[in-house]
Amino acid sequence: MRQFISGLAGVVRRPGFWLILAILALISIPHYGHLLDHPAFLKSITEQLGLDREAFERILYLAPIIWAGFLFGWRGAMMASLAALALMLPLALMTSAQPRDALFETGAVFVVGNLVAFSSEALTRERQRRSELAALNETCSAASRYLDLGQVLDNSIRSVINVMKVNAAMVFLMNEGNTELALSAHKGISPDFARSVARIQFGEGFNGRVARTGEPLVVADASRDSGLTRPAVCEEGIRSQLIVPLISKGKVLGTLCVATHGYRKFNGHEVELLEAMGNQIGIAVENARLYEQERAVAEQLRQSEERYRRLFEDAHDAIWLHDLQGGIIAANKSCVSLTGYSLEELRKLNADSLLGKEFALVNRLRDPGLREETIGRISEVTLVKKDGSRASVQLSTSPVSSNSHVEAFQCIARDVTEEKMMRENLSFYLQQVTRAQEEERKRIARELHDETIQALVVLSRQLDDMASRGENLSEQEKQVLERLWQQTNSIMEGLRRLS
Repeated sequence: MRQFISGLAGVVRRPGFWLILAILALISIPHYGHLLDHPAFLKSITEQLGLDREAFERILYLAPIIWAGFLFGWRGAMMASLAALALMLPLALMTSAQPRDALFETGAVFVVGNLVAFSSEALTRERQRRSELAALNETCSAASRYLDLGQVLDNSIRSVINVMKVNAAMVFLMNEGNTELALSAHKGISPDFARSVARIQFGEGFNGRVARTGEPLVVADASRDSGLTRPAVCEEGIRSQLIVPLISKGKVLGTLCVATHGYRKFNGHEVELLEAMGNQIGIAVENARLYEQERAVAEQLRQSEERYRRLFEDAHDAIWLHDLQGGIIAANKSCVSLTGYSLEELRKLNADSLLGKEFALVNRLRDPGLREETIGRISEVTLVKKDGSRASVQLSTSPVSSNSHVEAFQCIARDVTEEKMMRENLSFYLQQVTRAQEEERKRIARELHDETIQALVVLSRQLDDMASRGENLSEQEKQVLERLWQQTNSIMEGLRRLS
């Protein structure tokens, strides 16, 4: 009941309601006042149409009925037609010379007026539906025209303002943790206001509440709601707002807010239209984010590939890739320098043609039993250069797989020719030094045996003779000679062991 009274009060406040009452009064006064004569031009019109005065006046009642249908829809037309019927019936029943014709004309006015009102409203609804579809199509086209998130939001904001006929529009997007909304695009608001609403906590204010509930919100007068309105909203002069969620795949991504500086009542069609546009923008935002993620992944892959290519090209070791049949696919600068072949010439060669006949690499990799033994091991093989010369290289092989399927093999060859020569030279030098040491040992042993030991033998005999012939020697002197003889013999034994 309260809703009916409120709606009726809203109708009464509209100027069109009083205009319809005035038209009904202007028609009814001469209809019942027969003494009031019509103007001369109306008389000529009725005579040309073959209508009497009452029939013409009844037809005039179509004007307020149709006008009420335009202003208030079919309900307004029904109320106006009932009022006209109440005004026409008494005269048709009581004073009309031909009551049957009068009743027919009265019923015809009632029916025709309502049919025109119904048809007009149906046509208006069809036009509105087409307009909404065109607006939705415009927003969808503006949102999907680009894949960059900034361009998507800017185009969407312009389209929404153009379609909804509002003063400002804002798009807030949720952060990754769903804890706050960030103002991502706006139009029609001042920079100070944009800074004041740059961050909104989840559940805070009108936009935070819509993000939490996922339901649209109509704010008739934002300045009167002190609980949810920031002071900056009042300072900006924003009054009416309509806020809808941005939804994609059942998930709220943010909110779309349109606002006016004056008071405006958003009807159900406008709410549904903005909600549909919000869904389209949400899908476009999701696509733009997916595109940015794919672009970021592609950029990482490109950078990774670029780093690998630089490592491949600038590697000190010779690297080449060959397919399962041994055809060389790619090679780096060091491989070109080591083999003497150009890059084009290498691509025409088989990998086994670079290696000596004693090491058939491709056949080893084809044999499942030898492949595991070959892959991952470092083998020292002979590499045949373009000029026929040979180089010793350390070769390691690893598979290049895609989707768990081996598509090629990477070979890394390190030239160890100089290292091998140095090892051989070092081994030769060690042999020579060892031989010289052995000769020196033999020489010293001969010298010790032939010279030093013989001299000690002579000395030992002299001491023995001196001790045996020394009759005039004292006992103490004989003991000294005995100790010297023993020491001499000990020295000879030590020299024999040393030699």
